[in-house]
Amino acid sequence: MKVVLLAAGGRAGSDFFHSLIDGHPEILQFPGYLRVNKLKPILNYDTHIKIAKSFIKSFPEFFDSRNEKFERWDKLGQNKNKHFKINKKKFISSFIKISKKKNSFNKLEIIKNLHFSYFKAKGDKKEKKILFIHTHLLSWTKLFIKITGLKEFEILHTIRHPLAAINSNLRTWLTFQNGAHYFPKDLYYQFCKVVHHIYDYTKLGKVYVLQLERLHTKNIEVMKNFCKIFDINYQSC
Repeated sequence: MKVVLLAAGGRAGSDFFHSLIDGHPEILQFPGYLRVNKLKPILNYDTHIKIAKSFIKSFPEFFDSRNEKFERWDKLGQNKNKHFKINKKKFISSFIKISKKKNSFNKLEIIKNLHFSYFKAKGDKKEKKILFIHTHLLSWTKLFIKITGLKEFEILHTIRHPLAAINSNLRTWLTFQNGAHYFPKDLYYQFCKVVHHIYDYTKLGKVYVLQLERLHTKNIEVMKNFCKIFDINYQSC
């Protein structure tokens, strides 16, 4: 199974793109980005049931979207009154069953099994071609590659016009709680994301670049190109 890592540029629509492929029958993915710093300790447990339960505890928004208010997962649908839930008991039992068959505590295998178990808990049994992991940040992408020992993968990196990216970052964080969480170091980090990070990603592996502006203005063309490159069918998902 091909592994694709989604890495975000500065305010460049990685969550938006992720939402567009959510539900694609050939893609295995969680509904949001995977906080690798939270995932790392889970992978060190020595029993399958501990791994499954710890994953649910660390990522409660994956199992009840009302737990994710910052990204407004509690206000889904046209009228913003919908949410989704995943059966936790089915997830745990599926993970234990799959893991016992392979009897492996290899970290990459654990991550794959967590994904497969999540889809089984959703009632999805379709064959998958891509394991799609939204690592989001450069540091999390590097950490994911390190802890899993991942060798064969490709990176999809979202970008945006630099001025628009920096302006969006400033506007968003200075208005959020009157800028209480925004400091000069955060602005510097944003400049690094816009200017330098794309070069850092190319040092890790093969990188495809997806531009947010084109995703908006030429959506069908961009999505069809994505499907062609990664050898999956174009779907209205």
